Amino acid sequence: MSYNPVERHRKIESIVVQKRVGGDRKKYYRFRRDHWYGGIITADCAGCGLTCKFCWVRKESILEGRESGEWLSAEEVGQRFLKLMKEKKVYQGRISGGEPTIGRNHLFQVLNFFQHKRLRFILETNGILIGEDESYAQELAQYPFLHVRVSLKGCTASEFARLTGADPCGFHLQLDALRNLKKAGVSAHPAVMFSFSGREEMDQLYNTIWKIDPILHSEIEKEEVILYPHVVEKMKRAGLKYYSGHLPDKGGEGSGSRGRGKDVWPEGRAEDSEEGKRGKGEKGKREIARILERGARNAEPVPIPGEKAAETDHRPSIPGKDPKIRIKRGPVSSGLETTEAVRTED
Repeated sequence: MSYNPVERHRKIESIVVQKRVGGDRKKYYRFRRDHWYGGIITADCAGCGLTCKFCWVRKESILEGRESGEWLSAEEVGQRFLKLMKEKKVYQGRISGGEPTIGRNHLFQVLNFFQHKRLRFILETNGILIGEDESYAQELAQYPFLHVRVSLKGCTASEFARLTGADPCGFHLQLDALRNLKKAGVSAHPAVMFSFSGREEMDQLYNTIWKIDPILHSEIEKEEVILYPHVVEKMKRAGLKYYSGHLPDKGGEGSGSRGRGKDVWPEGRAEDSEEGKRGKGEKGKREIARILERGARNAEPVPIPGEKAAETDHRPSIPGKDPKIRIKRGPVSSGLETTEAVRTED
């Protein structure tokens, strides 16, 4: 039974946000330093309005807002960021984990805290609420230090529904988020989960994003499922088959997918050396840095010594069209071998 993604976001908001006259408080469960984007301080918030079957968050209770965490005001969140930034000498931050656009007033209070502090802030979102209400994007345009990463769950409405269990209308809201952000002049780019898509679906999405904006088309970030053991098990229970994925970085769970760990075939055969894995992580960071700095786009990264060339993608090609995506892929398995491969990385 599908659910309305907007209504679910509102429901989760009632659980993870406390409305207060002096400023709303929201539940957070972790603050940390990550190596994505060349180094960033991350605040993991609780609660998400989608139930993605490949989500890297281990506990459903965190996504549902039932997990214990800290209720923090925007001021407290900002101070936590500044403390870690000073300690780690990293001057950009992001909110991840759950969905940061849940709790609109709280989010804008956090952004107000960072106004005029000469920092960069990255908002990682599924875009549902930004697509549902154009004024959300218009308000985000007030913050020139902000960049928005919209994570699309699949390449089509039917894929979105299969991956999230939500009504297919949610996919169109994600695309509307890109339109609204572009119209409002907000720095943004789309990140697309390609692990479950065929070539035809990928080509269709590229054409759709081109129609929204050619620049966004050139800045598409390619996401692959992270094969943590609990994610593999979750996909197995859901009967979800994938074309490609990668093992997690040494950073462990919660590192997200901004960059690359070790690419694998679903039967568990790792294709890259340790040096190559590190190289792919560096590639991801360089790509996002170029987007954020408005620098050269689509430039090929310098090859990392010892890194093996990417294997050919075995998805069926589309006659007369040059495939735009190159992602490793192998025959789909139950995921048991992959689970063992992941465990060797821990």
